[in-house]
Amino acid sequence: MHLFEYIFAFLLGTIVGSFLGVVDYRLIEGGSILWPPSHCTNCKRRLGPLDLVPIFSFLFLRGRCRTCRAPIGWSLFFMELASGLLCLGLYIAVGLSLEFLWLGILAALLLVITALDLKEFWIPDRLTLPGIAVGLGAGFFRPLGFWGALQGAAVGLPLYLLHLLYPKGMGGGDGKLLALIGAFLGWQGALWSLFLGSLYGSVVGLVLLGTGRLKRGQPLPFGPFLALGAVSWIFCYQWLMGFIAIY
Repeated sequence: MHLFEYIFAFLLGTIVGSFLGVVDYRLIEGGSILWPPSHCTNCKRRLGPLDLVPIFSFLFLRGRCRTCRAPIGWSLFFMELASGLLCLGLYIAVGLSLEFLWLGILAALLLVITALDLKEFWIPDRLTLPGIAVGLGAGFFRPLGFWGALQGAAVGLPLYLLHLLYPKGMGGGDGKLLALIGAFLGWQGALWSLFLGSLYGSVVGLVLLGTGRLKRGQPLPFGPFLALGAVSWIFCYQWLMGFIAIY
């Protein structure tokens, strides 16, 4: 029985991921998220049901439009796959519950923000500010509580102030993203996300510098690492808190 539940959770996540891929593209292009319906960005043909099956349509069509054969781009495939895996992981972690809903909203926002920051070095207020509001409001219905959500959101303030003092070194969206994470995960989750995100970013940055794929002084988006830190906290918080207790 669990196997079918896990498959359903994964498939549900891929469907959400397909929509998130549209959100990602249309935020960049400046169009409406909901209209027009899904279509090929090259030939403008409206996509049919067989073109919209997450993951499988991309693989079956070999990453190209059925009509004009223009490349679709791998970002949509990875968005659907990552969303499916996150949905499955959340279902295993918290089951089908209100907590699944709230953490699912956070995960969806983190996925879109990660894609936008990687492509455009952009973390839009259209996602972070409503996300913070939702996280704070959700605090009334979660064990975290509204005060815990507010404390968590406040962790992002120093990062935003750092941007105001040193705009070339820190993007303004990073502080708002950390506030978003804190509103959902509390101050401990926000601090761990910041610590782990800095650790992940340092390791990746050193590897990229060592291999010549990143030049000195070239910016590296921090948002994806904050998001990865938040996901690490969601799934490993008991181990991380136990690690602190040991030392």
